[in-house]
Amino acid sequence: MKNKKIILALITLMVITSAIIMNGCGFNKKTSEYCFPAILISSSGQTQESAVEDLQPDGPNDKLITSVKKGSNGSVVLELNDEQLQTWLNRIEDTIKQCKQEAKNDGCEVIINDDYTQFTYKLHKDANVAQYVSNSTLVATQCLEYQVFTGVNSNEVKLNFIVTNIQTGKVMVDAELGEEFTINPEDWKE
Repeated sequence: MKNKKIILALITLMVITSAIIMNGCGFNKKTSEYCFPAILISSSGQTQESAVEDLQPDGPNDKLITSVKKGSNGSVVLELNDEQLQTWLNRIEDTIKQCKQEAKNDGCEVIINDDYTQFTYKLHKDANVAQYVSNSTLVATQCLEYQVFTGVNSNEVKLNFIVTNIQTGKVMVDAELGEEFTINPEDWKE
């Protein structure tokens, strides 16, 4: 009888130890799927195929993504656990903060509304155009990612992009996601 108690105690100890190890290794982490719509993929300069390839959970992406796959209509579906989601959200905030600082260093300003559906770029005539294009593309992409990661249905993401002349306050661009636009020389007249 004494041997049975010892064996039972050992089995119980092994089960408890196994449960602790499995929980510690992340086997039981809850994951959720997030769908990047085709407009987000194309606005980042990628195709569905290149995005899936770049986001594969290996190497540097191993801690960012549980899995990635092609979705319907050119979308890409990411599977993330809560820790990975928080990492993505932190990276979005850091990227936007960096873009705001770069714009400020160039005498410009980037403003984003609270739900990340609108951003305004206050631009001056002699601004670094390459910096403006780079920052605008990054901010737009980050705003769309933020919306997806905070629960906006991928079919409902939206972005209003406004460019104003920082000297006059004149609105030079007021475009919705996917619209093409140009800044005309007369927009710089005071």
